[in-house]
Amino acid sequence: MLEMNRYMTQNGFDWLRQTAQSQIVGVESIAENFVGERQSRVKHRRGLMGQTVEYWQKRLIKTVF
Repeated sequence: MLEMNRYMTQNGFDWLRQTAQSQIVGVESIAENFVGERQSRVKHRRGLMGQTVEYWQKRLIKTVF
């Protein structure tokens, strides 16, 4: 009986450890995706801002000269 309790307890701890590890991996994955998406949006915005600046620089040059 004692051996059975020890076995069940060990299995319970293994299950808890595996569950916790899978939760951690899931959270890390979500965080990586969020950071990746954010970096992608920042690059896109910088590209748009650069295009806007170039556009207005060309407009001003045409207007002045």
